[in-house]
Amino acid sequence: MTKDSWYFHGNRVIKMAIYETGIIYSGILLVNKKSSDWFKMLGESKQDHLVYSFISAIQLLYNECYAQKLQTIVGENMCMTFCIDELLLPALEDRQSRKMIKKETLMAYAIIENRKNFEQWIRKRIHPKLKRMVSIFKYTYKGKNYCEISQFRGFKTTIESIFGKF
Repeated sequence: MTKDSWYFHGNRVIKMAIYETGIIYSGILLVNKKSSDWFKMLGESKQDHLVYSFISAIQLLYNECYAQKLQTIVGENMCMTFCIDELLLPALEDRQSRKMIKKETLMAYAIIENRKNFEQWIRKRIHPKLKRMVSIFKYTYKGKNYCEISQFRGFKTTIESIFGKF
């Protein structure tokens, strides 16, 4: 565990696990990094694409219904937290002029262990890192075709440099 896996609550030190982080574009997982603990708990899932599509759908529904961005989903043993950003992409009919006129959702996420008083740890440690991750991703891949997922494999090292090894 990295130093960011430690959370100070009063004079107690609480260890919290980061299971997975990644970036989703319009329901499609572009890149992620999973911990070995996550693999031990769940194994290799053949249905990952359904999970990420479902998360994007929940995010869109929440945004449409409540005009807010969903930041955290809390479960019994783990929680998922998000950083939502937008990409301005050329519309299909306007690719020649390259005007950036179409908005798409880009979402950085982290799945972490759910412990008591985790909200402060998310706010102070995880959200700034997710914001940094999505910002670097947007800068690095500006103007790229987001449907060619293989080009994003190298971003795992950037995720590791932001979050440390987990």
